[in-house]
Amino acid sequence: MWFGSSATPTCAPTSSARAVSSTAAALEQLTRSWALELAGDGVRVNALAPGPTESQALAAAGLPETVVEQIKQDEAARIPLGRRGEPEEVATWILRLADPATTWLTGQVLTVDGGLDLV
Repeated sequence: MWFGSSATPTCAPTSSARAVSSTAAALEQLTRSWALELAGDGVRVNALAPGPTESQALAAAGLPETVVEQIKQDEAARIPLGRRGEPEEVATWILRLADPATTWLTGQVLTVDGGLDLV
C-alpha cells in the first residue's frame, strides 16, 4: 500500500497558487498511474487530499499571529461545514485507507475537506 497526500485546491490556479495546484495534480496522476502499474502485484495506491487542517504550519512560516488567525477565519468561512479540520480527522481516513480489509480500493484520491471541494 502506498499513500500520497495532495492538498485540496482552495482556489483557482493563480500565480501564487500555481505551484501548489500543479503539485497536487501531479500527485493525483501519479496515484492513478501507480495504481494501474502495481495492481498486478497486489499493491494498492491511494492518496488523501486534506483541506485546511489545524497545525502550526502558518505560524512556522513566520506569519504574525493576527495574520494566522485571519487566514484561519477566512478558510473556515469558505468551508461548508464551517471550520478547519483537526489532524485526528485526517488521520482517521489514513487508517481506513490502510486497513488490510480495504482490499478493493486503489487509484483513488479521497478528499477530506469539510465540503470545501464542493464550492
